[in-house]
Amino acid sequence: MKDFFKGIQAVLQNGGRGLVLSSLDEERGDKVILSGKEIVWRNEDCRLKKEDLENPEIRNWMRCEQSRVVDLAGMRWLAEVLKPESRLIICGAGHVALACLRMAKLLGMDVTVLEDREEYAKQAEETGADRVVCKPFREAIRELENTDNCKYLVMTRAHKMDQDCLEEIFRKPYSYVGMLGSPKKIAALRSNLVQAGIEESHFEKLHSPVGLDIGAKTPAEIGVSVMAELIQLQNSGKEEMCSYSREMLGRQALHPAAGILCTLVDNGGGSPRNPGTKMLVYSSDDRIGTIGGGVLEGTAIREAVQMMEKGEKRKIIHSGVDGNDSGMACCRNAEVLLERVE
Repeated sequence: MKDFFKGIQAVLQNGGRGLVLSSLDEERGDKVILSGKEIVWRNEDCRLKKEDLENPEIRNWMRCEQSRVVDLAGMRWLAEVLKPESRLIICGAGHVALACLRMAKLLGMDVTVLEDREEYAKQAEETGADRVVCKPFREAIRELENTDNCKYLVMTRAHKMDQDCLEEIFRKPYSYVGMLGSPKKIAALRSNLVQAGIEESHFEKLHSPVGLDIGAKTPAEIGVSVMAELIQLQNSGKEEMCSYSREMLGRQALHPAAGILCTLVDNGGGSPRNPGTKMLVYSSDDRIGTIGGGVLEGTAIREAVQMMEKGEKRKIIHSGVDGNDSGMACCRNAEVLLERVE
């Protein structure tokens, strides 16, 4: 499946969107990667014919935000939406910004920090940012690639710099913009930017004051409130995470050993994760990702380890009709696809 993962990367690396179809037949491992009308990758003996992949329903599945089980050519398939992993871009590297950075990395986010002062840029590097751009804010934002999977946090040290950031951000695609500030500050920036030609509709989408209202006062508390808002957005159903994370794709490409890719097909109403969520297992204590924790995930890990010991390539596990026979009463009818990666 190394070539399969390369196909995933080929779709995602340029901000693309696509669809992965995985057979839910216990015996066969048919998989197809689509991007637009192009077949990016499929296994050699895949049963889907070209005319099957021209089904207009496939275009609808590709536009959906969530993965789902579908019927195609008389067979059950998991249709997984492919889209770039969300990126968090923090403008500024002061105390609050660094608190947000620490928590964002704890949550597994990909974080870029923009800062025009070298000493503060250095602190962002040491705190764990994936990348740091030390340039004037306008210049740094202009040079960012234009993709709509970017979330921005505007946290510079001056109102004028915040205004510069907003003006450049609002001229680009984005999925979220949050800014520190009082209602008085927001009103002033709104007036200035509208005069500069920015459409007022952008301010209807601006989250400011940023963060959930938890009475936060310290930088760490404000960081918690900001991250809580991003988590709320992510888990509200309005935004689906990328099933194939940057960490998983990078680790899989470099890992010399075989692993088992565990994909949640149906959460059975108990797991907090959505269909398509993945966990890559190399051993009982070496894995990437989560399919929701609890008994369901524990069972998947044990099955994956056994598959590696026996040399098995593919398996589908179920929680049972009522969950009682497998100890997974909280995940009735849950279904997980396990596939060997080597």
